[in-house]
Amino acid sequence: MSSVTLPEISALGEFAVAVSAPQQAVAGDSLRSTGIKLSADFGIAEIDAERRRCSISQERLAAEACITPAWYRRVLRRPGGASPVLLHKLRRALRSLARAKAAPSPVLELTRWAYAGALERTARFYGVTPEQVAETSPQRGATADAHWRACSHARQAAIYLVNTGAGIGQAKIAALLGLTPAAVCLALKDVEDRRDDPAFNEMIFGAMRAMAGRDE
Repeated sequence: MSSVTLPEISALGEFAVAVSAPQQAVAGDSLRSTGIKLSADFGIAEIDAERRRCSISQERLAAEACITPAWYRRVLRRPGGASPVLLHKLRRALRSLARAKAAPSPVLELTRWAYAGALERTARFYGVTPEQVAETSPQRGATADAHWRACSHARQAAIYLVNTGAGIGQAKIAALLGLTPAAVCLALKDVEDRRDDPAFNEMIFGAMRAMAGRDE
């Protein structure tokens, strides 16, 4: 992972706004490069087959369609229970996710750069390395293992800095890290709760100052 300093990302919010407009302008054209085959009469079985072909998880598709993963799996088991409205939402969500995977995304690259810089600081605070954080799966779930907790807390704090300090949206962060938007939202809440700890709050405050280009 390349070394990135937080003062270098003080203008991230402005840059993200600047690149989002042309990104949207080519959204229609980018669908042609996804290779996705979604007919308007596709049912849940065909949608799920395309989901697997595009290497999109059930959790990501469900989150994009604003339903729960459990609901999606329930519909898969009982295809006749899928309403036309739900199928339309799922087809639209799958197109959106396939487009995002296929199209070059300057905002995603920007998010990756910002996250790398934030993670260097938060990992150091928790006594781990960015590489160790990357090797620790966030999907594993809460555990009593001290190393896992340290990596998880470092990741959450970096997410918080990218979202709150750099102004990058939760959906972009979720896309970068392979998380659901709900998981990113929970990470932000957990960090807010931990800011009652003076040492942790001072680290976050110092990072915010650095991101704003001010000396600590």
